[in-house]
Amino acid sequence: MLLITLFLSVVILSSTSDASSFNDFCVADLNGPESPSGYNCKPPNTVTTDNFVSNLRDRPSAFVTEIPGLNGQGISLARAELVPGGMFGMHTHPGASELILVEEGEITVGFMRSEEAYVKTLIVGNVMLIPRGLLHFVLNTGKENCTFTAFYSSENPTFQFVGQQLFGTNVPSYIIAQTTPLDLAEVTKQKARFGGTG
Repeated sequence: MLLITLFLSVVILSSTSDASSFNDFCVADLNGPESPSGYNCKPPNTVTTDNFVSNLRDRPSAFVTEIPGLNGQGISLARAELVPGGMFGMHTHPGASELILVEEGEITVGFMRSEEAYVKTLIVGNVMLIPRGLLHFVLNTGKENCTFTAFYSSENPTFQFVGQQLFGTNVPSYIIAQTTPLDLAEVTKQKARFGGTG
């Protein structure tokens, strides 16, 4: 009986607490800067239904920059089509987990953790989780185009591609050659490919 009384007291207190401290949403003011906690909120009188809608035919992603209403919601998605042999090379999303759903075709998806690799060929209806921040790839290993949707646990997931991070910078080539298994000629070749200097 005491437990039921305590539970009812908590429910009554929480239902009478100041609701103004909770926001249902905070539509992003994309004219202002983005901070680690997201964008500032637009004034409520400027929010419209269009702030919560996007068309994936116009742009294949639904991040906070396309749907400002996603600000602070911790969710977004992107839709992609890959031709046979097409791929998203090794990359990470430091602030987001990813859930991949195959809609058409076949892809091979894999992620790495320490010395372990988790690789699976996915077909229509299969879903695979990529844990937050882990290095991963997507490759169309089928004979036809593949369409999939990736759902992220962030309204604005960042993409860090290994090739761009390593070879698209001004880190001197000799340092990359000394700190990776690549020789200087290969580093120079990759820097030219990714637009790096040094």
